Amino acid sequence: TWAMLLASYAFTGLDGGALPTPALAHPLVQDSDLAYSASQFVHSTLYGISEVFLISSVIAGLLFLIGLAVESLWAAVFAICGTVLAVLTAMFLGADQASVNNGMYAFSAVLTAIALGSTFNTPSWRVLI
Repeated sequence: TWAMLLASYAFTGLDGGALPTPALAHPLVQDSDLAYSASQFVHSTLYGISEVFLISSVIAGLLFLIGLAVESLWAAVFAICGTVLAVLTAMFLGADQASVNNGMYAFSAVLTAIALGSTFNTPSWRVLI
């Protein structure tokens, strides 16, 4: 469906009056807008972990991380790696700062990292790398 919608811009026989003009989803972000502090980074990573359970709290994220570490240290390590990688990627690509700070880009990465690292594979340093 998406491929057909994107390809429809090239169909000259179709009237494209109802289709929006192709454009970027949001304006480009200036370098000065990408300034993140270390506390924002930690806040974003812990929010990402807490958003797995639809809770927006740094304390809840920390408690969930401790709970993961009690059950499986590898799951906690993969959760940290997943959320850090997701937050760094979102920051690098210029995502909306409020969404990054609220953990919207990290919660899925937490689940994916745990699943790929310690559920579908035997946890080890090789899998981590």
